[in-house]
Amino acid sequence: WDVATGQLRWKQPVGMEVVPPMTLAYSADGILLWALHNNHMFNFDAALDFQGTMYGSVFMGLISLNAIGRTNWIFSCKGHPLGSPAIDVAGDIYFGTDQGWFYAIEPDGTLKWSRQFGSRLKSSPAITHEGMIHFGDLIGQFFSLHPDGTTNWVLNIGPGAIESSPVIADDGTIYVGCGRRLVAIAAESPPAASAWPMYRHDARHTAR
Repeated sequence: WDVATGQLRWKQPVGMEVVPPMTLAYSADGILLWALHNNHMFNFDAALDFQGTMYGSVFMGLISLNAIGRTNWIFSCKGHPLGSPAIDVAGDIYFGTDQGWFYAIEPDGTLKWSRQFGSRLKSSPAITHEGMIHFGDLIGQFFSLHPDGTTNWVLNIGPGAIESSPVIADDGTIYVGCGRRLVAIAAESPPAASAWPMYRHDARHTAR
C-alpha cells in the first residue's frame, strides 16, 4: 500500500501453505527477496534497525535476523512476548512477556536489564526522545520507565485491560486504549529519533 494515498501498490499470492512460522521479505516493488521457515516463530511483527536487522517475538524469546533472513541470535526469556519490540537511540531493544517480565536487550543479544511486573504485558512499548519507555498491562496500569529500568511514574488508567500499544504524538501526548476507552496522557517529549521507537515505527503505523 502507498502510505500517502492509501492505494494498492502491488500484491502477491502466497498460497495456503505459507502460514506461521513462515516469514517472507519483499522488495518495495513486490519481488520476493527471501523466505524463512523457523520453528521458533511466534508473533513475528518485526522491528527494524537502521542496518536492516530485524527483531521479532518467538516462543519464549526474541529473535534477531539480518537483512537476508539469517539468524543472528535468539534471546531466551520468561514467558512469551505478545507484542512487538521497540528500539531506542542506542540500538537497545525493549519488550514485555505474558508472564509480566519486561526486558532491555543490547544489539548483540545480551541482557541489559529485566524487571517483573504484576500482570501480563501485551502492549508494545513506545519510547520518547528523552529515552523514557512506556507500556501498559492487563490490569490497567500504564508505566513509564527510565532507560536504566527504574520507574519514572505509574498511572492507573483502568478499569479495563491495556491490550493496545501506546502511540506518542509529535507534541509528546501519549495515546493508548484501555478497555473500550481511548486515553490521552499529557506529556511533552516527542518520539525517540531511533530506528523503531514504537509499534510499527510511528504514530501512523506505517512500518517504514
